Amino acid sequence: MISAIYLFVFPCISLIAGLAYSYELRKLLARMQHRRGPYLIMPRDLRRGLGVSRFWQPLYDIIKLWHKQTLIQESSIKTWFILSPIIALLLSIVSTWFLVIPGLNSPLSWTPLSAIIVFMILAFVPVFWVVGAASSGSPWALIGARREAELFLAYEIPLISAIISVAILASDLTIRGIVAKQGVPYLLVNPLAGVAFMLAILGKLHLKPFDIPEADVEIVSGPFTEYSGKMLALIEVTKVLLLFQLSGLFVDLFLAGGWPSSNVLGALFFFALAAIVVFLLTLISALMPRYRIDQAVSFYTKLTLVISILSLAWSSIYVILL
Repeated sequence: MISAIYLFVFPCISLIAGLAYSYELRKLLARMQHRRGPYLIMPRDLRRGLGVSRFWQPLYDIIKLWHKQTLIQESSIKTWFILSPIIALLLSIVSTWFLVIPGLNSPLSWTPLSAIIVFMILAFVPVFWVVGAASSGSPWALIGARREAELFLAYEIPLISAIISVAILASDLTIRGIVAKQGVPYLLVNPLAGVAFMLAILGKLHLKPFDIPEADVEIVSGPFTEYSGKMLALIEVTKVLLLFQLSGLFVDLFLAGGWPSSNVLGALFFFALAAIVVFLLTLISALMPRYRIDQAVSFYTKLTLVISILSLAWSSIYVILL
């Protein structure tokens, strides 16, 4: 019964935290670019109609999309066009069950090979985005789908290599085991794995310099060009969940889950560290221009892949010497 409750609680927590981090990303990115971004405290003359804060602006945007009309192209393969964002959302929800948050009983973090399972689940999210785009019948979506597929193949290998690197250090393939065995955060033990994981997150979240699949000025919205209304709202919810899930995974895998305690303070520390990860992602995104797809693939294969391979060697040598 308790596990069933947590199966519902973890996606809700992930959604709320993801919305907060989405606000953080948008606000910090705006300020770094000398824009205002969503108001945290509204001016008095605007509060009557807009409320005292726009902290939940990402949620308002999703609600707005949910109430708009959903249009489906006649030239699309309707079954896959509709199912793809739904399956991607369900996969992102399932992935939240593996996250280790101090003070909360993660439902599946003790599952054997959970570190590999959560990687596989998250890997299929962009796969179904590609399927949805390919079935839309739009040339812009097809271009975005091709870019998404190429970028996916480039960043997934460094991502799994970074996960395996910390698994080698912990001699454990469960996320709970990796968190529990971090006497010293693995970011300090193997910083190369942390760098590879962080760079892979940028590509998975479509943040600059790897926002090529959704380059608005080039291909409208890329894979999501033909999505609207409720379908587009589901995609936005998936992105929100991914932002928190990947930031939280970084805290679990490289920062010992935030705090070596199981109380409320530990949970607060976990969310604070995840917010710092989002800040670093935002900083990189603000500083970097968009790469071309060939530049992005070259970056991942020539630099990030090399870093991830070195991280594997580092972890292996570290374990052998100990």
